[in-house]
Amino acid sequence: MLTKLLLLCLITSFTPTQAIINLMCDFQIYNNVCTCVLLIFNPNGDDQFTIGGNPGPNCSFTNAVQILSTGITTNIPAIICDNFPVLETLVMEDMQINTLEPNPFHSCTSLRTLRLRDNRITYINPHAFTNTKLQTLDLYNNRLDALNSLTFFNLGDLRTLNLQFNSGIYLPPNVFESLSSLVTLDLRYCGINTIQAGWFRNTTNLLTLHLSYNSFQTVPTTAFNNLRNLVYLSMSYGTITSLNVNTFNYNTRLESLYLNQNSLTSISANLFTNITNLITLSLSANRFSQIPSNTFQSLTSLRTFSCDSCDISTIEVGWFRTMRNLISISLANNQLTEIPRNAFTSTDRLESIYLGGNRIVKLEARSFGSLSNLRTLSVSQNLINEIDHHFMNQSRVLGNAYFSFNRCTQLSTNNFSGNKDGYMRQMTGCFDNFDGIMIELETYNSTQFDWHNIRPNDEWEAIRVSIKASENVHIGLTDSLDKQEQEQEPLIEIHIGERDNRDSSIYERGVRVLLDNEHRRLNVNEMRTFIIGWKFGIVMVYEEAERFPFMAHFIRQPFPVNFFGLRTQINPLNSRDKAIWNVSRIQGNELLPVPPPTTTTSTTTTTTTTTTPTTSSTTATEPSYVTETEDITVPEIPAT
Repeated sequence: MLTKLLLLCLITSFTPTQAIINLMCDFQIYNNVCTCVLLIFNPNGDDQFTIGGNPGPNCSFTNAVQILSTGITTNIPAIICDNFPVLETLVMEDMQINTLEPNPFHSCTSLRTLRLRDNRITYINPHAFTNTKLQTLDLYNNRLDALNSLTFFNLGDLRTLNLQFNSGIYLPPNVFESLSSLVTLDLRYCGINTIQAGWFRNTTNLLTLHLSYNSFQTVPTTAFNNLRNLVYLSMSYGTITSLNVNTFNYNTRLESLYLNQNSLTSISANLFTNITNLITLSLSANRFSQIPSNTFQSLTSLRTFSCDSCDISTIEVGWFRTMRNLISISLANNQLTEIPRNAFTSTDRLESIYLGGNRIVKLEARSFGSLSNLRTLSVSQNLINEIDHHFMNQSRVLGNAYFSFNRCTQLSTNNFSGNKDGYMRQMTGCFDNFDGIMIELETYNSTQFDWHNIRPNDEWEAIRVSIKASENVHIGLTDSLDKQEQEQEPLIEIHIGERDNRDSSIYERGVRVLLDNEHRRLNVNEMRTFIIGWKFGIVMVYEEAERFPFMAHFIRQPFPVNFFGLRTQINPLNSRDKAIWNVSRIQGNELLPVPPPTTTTSTTTTTTTTTTPTTSSTTATEPSYVTETEDITVPEIPAT
């Protein structure tokens, strides 16, 4: 209140005819140092003043080390430094200063900190900082449009320089040439569209460099070569389209690198090879078409990794293989549909996992290593319908669990560990689905199968599949997803409703081995239920109400069925029509329909002919089979 009153007195007593204007200094002990709160009203930029005040025994002109200014002035009067011989800190913020004239600080030989933020400075005279030993210079949010190559010539002791929010400023190639002691340089929001290769030639002690919120698209290959002590580098929120593989070759001490919110579409596999001490890497909000699997293999010290909104559809297993110190990983808002096996098995120290906003349908323990340190798990806004209960049981200290907007659970809590048993009961449906009790989902046209785990110890022999679709749905059977990750076909494919819902077929290893064209099997308006069995090495397809399969095929190269997949291929392929699926398991202790007993030990179906098996115990007529391959002998199957 006292400062405002003194300023008001200055303003009301000032007249344009006065040659001398009194500046008032309110002396006080501030943060344990003698401080002058300086009141100034100098809209015309005059330089002839007397300074009055209320000095005391412990704080006066002779020992004041800090000035906090308030008021209005368009320049920095030299009289200030002339009256404060031991001044160390001068703060003149938001005072409408527009020019730094020659030698305003000539008498401030002890000045170490100069804060001039939020003014209107457009020009700095090359001799403005003569005779100073500044260590901190803050020019944040001024109106500088160009600096002279000699602007900082006398500032060899400067450690911190803030030029943030001087939009459109031109920086000559050698503008920082004399700043050999510089530790922190802030060039955010400076409208930089080109990085000059010579800027950092002599700033060899630089530890922190802010280049975010600018518009340069590339970085000269040698721009950072002399920054061998650099620890923190931010180039986020820009327009970078590419980075040369050698950009960071000499920044071996770098610990934090921010490249988020740019226009990167690819990263060289060797871009990070030499920055092995990196602790934090942010790549979020770029549009990567591909990231090689060995891109991050040298980042063995990394603790925080983020690639949110990167348009990633696949996690490469090799990405995180060497990140044994990783604590937090964020891959939110991408196009992920699965977490591959062993993707995070090396990251035993993970405390936070953020995977929200993807299309993940399943969480499996096999995708992760030990989760004993996991405290935060966020998978909201996915399509999760299956969760391995082992995944949750391993998370012994999990506190924050966010599962909202998923198919099988809406759980969101920051107290999971406080009521783990209760929350686990709420997720029973997710665990049951993973165990194969029931899966409910929708599929749209795709070349990729939506794969689901069949647990061998459950002795599965068949699945009951209810489908609502207009045509052409596919069920795949295979032994290992490793083959699918290499984009190979399933070992067995069952197509129902091919050719405008006229045909159904069985394919083995990509070759059609059986064709049924007797009935239109699908209905877009109602669920049709089928049983897919693989008992005794024969794949069989039934309509639920029928005793006999309408397709049966002896698997030439038998394999354990460990996964089944679902997909839709409705014509045209760009159609947004969908298939609705309900899938449940049939175990060994359930009745599985089988082909009827025959009077002989085998039934033979021959290429391009139709054969009706002979039965001795029933009058029901088995549907015909048309095979497109060599003769296949189907052995008699005993009833279950």
